[in-house]
Amino acid sequence: MVLRKLTASVLIAMCLPAGGAAVILQYFEARWETIERRMPDVFTSGYSALWLPPPGRADTGGFSVGYDVFDRFNLGTPLNPTLYGTEQSFRSMVEAAHTADVSVFVDLILNHNGFRDHTTPGFAASGGYPGFAVSLPEDSFGDFHPPGSSDVLSMRLAGLIDIAQEKNHVYVRQPATAGANNLPNAQVSNNNRRWYPDLNLPADSRGYHPFNLADPLAGDPIAENATGVLLRYTRWLLEVQKIDGFRIDAAKHMPTWYFDVFHDDVVYQRGRPALDGSPTTPFSFGEVFDGNMATVASYIRKDGFGNRDALDFPLYFAMHDQLNANGFGNWTTILNQTIDASDGSAFDGSRGVSFVSSHDNGPPADDNLAYTFILTKTGYPLVYHNAGEFGSRPFPQSGRGDALGGQFGEQIRRLVRLHNEYARDGWYIRSNDEDVIVYERDNVLLVGLSDNQSTAGTTYDQRVVATNFDPGTRLHELTGNADDPVVDPGNNISNVLVVDGNKFVTIRVPRNIARKGYVAYGPVKPGGALSLSPVSGSIPPDDTGVPAHRRRIAELPIVTADAFTIQLQTTDPDPLDPHDDDNAVFKLNAGGDFNGSGGIDILGGVAYGFEQFVTTRSPRHGGGSGLYQQVIDATLLPEGVNYLRVLAFRHRNNGGPIFNDFRLPFYVDREPPAVWMTAPTNSLNPDISQRFFRVRATRADRTTVRCHAIFDQPFTRTDAEIIAMCNAGNQMTRTDTDNFEFIWTLIDSGYHTAFIVAFEESGSAGVTRYNHILAMNGFGGGPGDVNNDGVVNNFDIDPFVQTLLSGEWNFRADVNGDGYVNNFDIDAFVAVLLGS
Repeated sequence: MVLRKLTASVLIAMCLPAGGAAVILQYFEARWETIERRMPDVFTSGYSALWLPPPGRADTGGFSVGYDVFDRFNLGTPLNPTLYGTEQSFRSMVEAAHTADVSVFVDLILNHNGFRDHTTPGFAASGGYPGFAVSLPEDSFGDFHPPGSSDVLSMRLAGLIDIAQEKNHVYVRQPATAGANNLPNAQVSNNNRRWYPDLNLPADSRGYHPFNLADPLAGDPIAENATGVLLRYTRWLLEVQKIDGFRIDAAKHMPTWYFDVFHDDVVYQRGRPALDGSPTTPFSFGEVFDGNMATVASYIRKDGFGNRDALDFPLYFAMHDQLNANGFGNWTTILNQTIDASDGSAFDGSRGVSFVSSHDNGPPADDNLAYTFILTKTGYPLVYHNAGEFGSRPFPQSGRGDALGGQFGEQIRRLVRLHNEYARDGWYIRSNDEDVIVYERDNVLLVGLSDNQSTAGTTYDQRVVATNFDPGTRLHELTGNADDPVVDPGNNISNVLVVDGNKFVTIRVPRNIARKGYVAYGPVKPGGALSLSPVSGSIPPDDTGVPAHRRRIAELPIVTADAFTIQLQTTDPDPLDPHDDDNAVFKLNAGGDFNGSGGIDILGGVAYGFEQFVTTRSPRHGGGSGLYQQVIDATLLPEGVNYLRVLAFRHRNNGGPIFNDFRLPFYVDREPPAVWMTAPTNSLNPDISQRFFRVRATRADRTTVRCHAIFDQPFTRTDAEIIAMCNAGNQMTRTDTDNFEFIWTLIDSGYHTAFIVAFEESGSAGVTRYNHILAMNGFGGGPGDVNNDGVVNNFDIDPFVQTLLSGEWNFRADVNGDGYVNNFDIDAFVAVLLGS
């Protein structure tokens, strides 16, 4: 299938990739820095989006998952992090996800706050929940519903205080200055300006003023009700924290008017711009815990203004009924029990986010079959992964360890790959009974599922089914189950099916004895190998000494040159199949013009954001060698981890695209890591007035993993000499994702030098030099007190001259503070001497 320049007329859901239903990974129980570290594994596993837990501060402390909200805007500080880290580490993780072309959705808690209320001693007087009133003179329950209600819209879900979105108590809720209209007992702080838009910046076409990203403290606190706080928080996550959308917690317990009138309005066109610059609307999906399709459907809106979907609870409940029945269920019960049918078109993929389990909801007994089903049917599927960084605990629920592969196996990753490369176009049931269901994705994929656990007779069930594949098409088994002796001990499952002259095939589906009662067949995709050259080495995968939750599986080739070549060499995996590759396209990170064409070549379909190979392009179909090459200007790429995808397309006379999705994360290390020292300054001002000082440094990008601080060395030292001095004693403490500190002690008065050495995971190091650091703390007489007797006088002349002639370094003789002791210090020394 040759892809040429395309233009998408409409990109719905944007913040999910166009052209296909993204696989969302629910990634829980890990710190933000852990998720960032494992982003290469998220990428190679094939996920296009992450669903993350609530990032704000919880009511019950730093070990809470976060659903008991205390302060939405507080994402953690170095001295008081949340369970997941700090605001800085959250932003760094989001940036890393976007580099990997992965969208980030967070749990949006709009229904409730924490467990405390106006009856909690001292809570209201201390300020309560920031931005909310637990009690007011005019309303003893403040912004919340009273306890004891059983109504779905006002009840206290799991004991959590329920926000009354319909109340209209108007106050300045997070004030920066004292005022009569401030929320009673609200904490006044200038830092509260960060949570507000800047009214001095021009409003958009809908009347919303933006947050001031250059000067966050320019925000203007205004009077609003509790709903206003929730809407402002929603905008803040999108505009300031740069997330891409939301999973809306407990949506069923909120009135639909909140979403129809307010939520959709504040999120409209606030997503990351599409690659052609057009605006996008962030994607949201709600938790409507209900099996009634009409109830769930009432929280869905996809009309070009709203971009809201819902978790498919009707399907979740139906899969439980089917797959908890010990093999005695009936697949028919599933087919119409999906929210996708609520618009009259079941299994067209237009509605519903399908899931097997989540932090709240456990899986059916046979979750392998359930995952195979949702990852091969239409619509958005979701995979739940509990990383286990915080140990074993009853909540959240356990997830799929193999979601990221490694020691836990490749079963889920193989199914995600199958979804990305094959699961598209129409959905047709080809056979269905109480034991086996066979369905086809139109002329692309044939899937068979069996919940039959009987060991009587054979270990498989056979069905003859019609298809839309052309006669003679060779269909290869794609899950690996045909080669698994545990699944198919009698070698009865064929690796290849051939479609007969009437478009029928005979398919054997393994019984679910080994919990792998499924097969999937499709035309073979192109084989091949993807590589980069030149590379200077690689960052290897983490070894088993690294905890499993943090252990990166992907290897990262290192690019140090200013230019390198992407190379794909395709192969023919089936000589009996005449359809080889007819094109390959590539994409770096989230997309860009890397082939010099003047723009992004493809702006629609499954290859949205991809570009054509122009250095070498020789498809095997038509007689070429299967070689594709593209020279890349590495100076266009950020330092650190980058992400390459190459799609190699099978030639097809008809039917949807089939391709091999090659993925390769790699590490660009052209420049040494950069840091800057933020304290002390090198401004000739006496910043240091004590004998110790807290030295602070900030990294310039995400590549620096550790820093060292070395003092009072001459600027004549080479970088290699400074780097060789690094040891555990001068390693700086990492206080936040980007920040490092070191306590410098026994400082004497005078001009000093500092060298901050930054190291990357690749092993490369960079040295940043600072001179003119002045200490005047009473210990020593300052610049020129070469003999260190506390004063600068005639007794310093001989030591100064001796130091000058010897070429040795003494910071006391560096009278002009430039990091050298040389003739330029003579005039400065004389001036100090005469002045003294």
